[in-house]
Formats: sequence, structure tokens, C-alpha cells
Amino acid sequence: MCGSPSSHFKLSRSTGRVKCTVCGEIFEADDDGYDDGYDDGYDDGYGGRSAPERSGRRSRGGRNHALDRLQGPAIYMIVVACLTLVAEVGALILFIALAVDPPPDVANDPDFFLGLTVYFIAIPIGMIVSAAVLTGALKMRQGESYALALTASILSCIPCVAPCGLIGMAGGIWGLVVLLDDDVKRAFD
Repeated sequence: MCGSPSSHFKLSRSTGRVKCTVCGEIFEADDDGYDDGYDDGYDDGYGGRSAPERSGRRSRGGRNHALDRLQGPAIYMIVVACLTLVAEVGALILFIALAVDPPPDVANDPDFFLGLTVYFIAIPIGMIVSAAVLTGALKMRQGESYALALTASILSCIPCVAPCGLIGMAGGIWGLVVLLDDDVKRAFD
């Protein structure tokens, strides 16, 4: 290799080899199969000198790395949505029991039955939201549907709608931070 500061390198995607445009020397690309022009701990074939500088953000490892980054928020959201669904089913059973057999001191109180009516409306809505978050988080974990994953994260961020309230909001924010990264967006099918 000529060592010229004006050296530029071209990667042949078909052979996986790199060619210096000044001296014409051909050598193997990174051992990791991705010649990114940076010293990433592998033998780049540049003889220990640094590769040409590139502008912009550097990709950090492709689809597998992006999917790994999604695992944390996805699992967090799955756990919170499942716990919320269990709590909502339990609350629904409790309110059905109270409606069927109300305590004697509130049996004729219209406010008691108004409160039960509100709960009978709110709990199924919460269950639908929790199921949507669960579905989106499962898709996020697999990297299958960006729209569903983003919807689940947004739903988790809405106060009074998020599964488990503030606990769910934390997972939604974490999910949004990861999902809005360009490398992660590209990783979805």
C-alpha cells in the first residue's frame, strides 16, 4: 500500500475485498464482513493506520444490533401490559361481584351504581389499550411492524391510558427513544 494521504478505498461487495485507488493494492475487508472504514478492533487491512474519515453518524452493526436495542423496552412493555391485563381482569370480576351483590349500606345509593357504570366502561377500554400495547411490544421485540411498535410506545406514554400509569409511561418513552433512531427504523421488515 502506498500510504498516500489521498488514498481512497473501494469495497467490492461481490468479493468482499478492498482496493486502494492510488496504488491499486487489493486486500481483504474486515473480519466482521462489514468494511465501515473505522477501526473496530478487527484487522481492517490498513496496516495500523486509520481509515479515511467519514461524515455523519456511523451505523453500529446493522439489523441484529438494532433488534438487540429493542429487546429492553419491548420486554418491559410486555411485562407491564401483562400485569395490567391481569389487574384489569381482577378488577372487572370484583366490580361484577359488587354489582350482583352490593353491600347493604350502599344497595340503594345511585352514586354507587354510577361509579360501577364508569368502571364497567373504563376497564374494558383499559384492557383494549393494554392488549394493543402488548401486541405492539411483541412486534417490536421481533422487529416486524414499525407502525404497531410505535403505536404501542405512544399509547404507553399517554397519561391515564398507559398500562400501570407512570410505570407504563417509562417503557413508552424508552421505546420511543429507541424506535426513533434511524438505524432501528431501517431494521424493521
